[in-house]
Amino acid sequence: MNILFIGGNFKNKGAEAMILTSLLQFSRRFPDAKLIVASYASRESIAFGEQHAMVGGTKCSFRFIKNRKDLVTALQLFASLFIRPRAWRERLVRTNEYLRELLNADLVVDLSGFAMTDKRPVSRRLVYAAEILTARLFGVPFVVFTQALGPFKQATSRLLARLCLPYATLVCARGESTVGYLAGLGVVNRTKVIRCADSAYLFPVSSGSDASPTLPVAKCSSGPVIGIVTNSNIVERTAGEGAHNNYIRLLAGIVDHLVENYGARPVFICHEIYEERKDDAWVARQVIAASSHADTITVVSGNNSAETLKKMIGELDFLVASRFHSLVAALSLAVPSIAIAWAHKYHELFAEAGLEGFVFDAEELELERFIPMFAMAWDQREATRVQLRNRHSHLISSAQTAFDEVEAVLRKVA
Repeated sequence: MNILFIGGNFKNKGAEAMILTSLLQFSRRFPDAKLIVASYASRESIAFGEQHAMVGGTKCSFRFIKNRKDLVTALQLFASLFIRPRAWRERLVRTNEYLRELLNADLVVDLSGFAMTDKRPVSRRLVYAAEILTARLFGVPFVVFTQALGPFKQATSRLLARLCLPYATLVCARGESTVGYLAGLGVVNRTKVIRCADSAYLFPVSSGSDASPTLPVAKCSSGPVIGIVTNSNIVERTAGEGAHNNYIRLLAGIVDHLVENYGARPVFICHEIYEERKDDAWVARQVIAASSHADTITVVSGNNSAETLKKMIGELDFLVASRFHSLVAALSLAVPSIAIAWAHKYHELFAEAGLEGFVFDAEELELERFIPMFAMAWDQREATRVQLRNRHSHLISSAQTAFDEVEAVLRKVA
């Protein structure tokens, strides 16, 4: 049995958490299955080839390959749509390892998280559509796994979603907004759609014997440790360059406010590192340069594992974050949080946890609007911890439902 995971990578630590969670769940359910992970990242933090990872005390073995989302791959994908004899298809894709694995898979699990949406480039949506259609043409079940989808306001988004999503065997929607967008296109009438919590709620935090803190913080005070997770995608979507970018200015204002009014020790926890472009660490450096309290700020960057970052988040007193899966980690560990959101997936995440009032939209990057939200969230932090602990079993069960449904699909074809 061959299970191919696509849509993820190990450079983004949220994507890594989704990959490792899926490897853990399927290794336990199908111990004899061959697991293949195809990365779309331009550069990777682990080597391609045979890999082994310890996840939650379970050894997960998988083959790590490159999914070249280039013009040649796109042409091969679309050409495959029109070639009927399997032998001809095999000849067409034999030079492309990803397409060979797609052709030979028993199941494709797409971990993209947020790809079929107006907020992604048209080229990404085209490749996404081609992947679904090609898998189904090859006779391979395709699962859209724990994702936010939509909105579909653009004509290209509506067309591609209507064309490709009904060919998915199963769509696992993270929230009510996504289900509503799919219903508006008629997708829910043409394929199975379920609503579930994000798969990374099941991602285990480190359970090693060393209970000492892993989070480095400034020693200048004993104030609360408040984590900040930046997102370079928001910089690209907001006005201004460098330290004058509206998002960077907001974060600098937040840091100064937290230090001056709460005695906070801010810690930037970077979830996506790309040395050759502006990444989360670059954003953190710009914020520090614009802050009046650089000496109080700690930055966690480099090639930390998703498991290590989740353990660090669990040690925080509060989190202000723009990376989706840093917030999944925080909510799963009952850490009070505010999301700075650039898409509806954040609203879905916090609605599922019963914290709808703590999402700050990136379209409204005004410090004066953020301050009262933080004050309310800070005052309610202990009640929030209790609420998240009470919701934990529900969220875990909801995330588990997605794996149960995929297991049922796989057992039908096994």
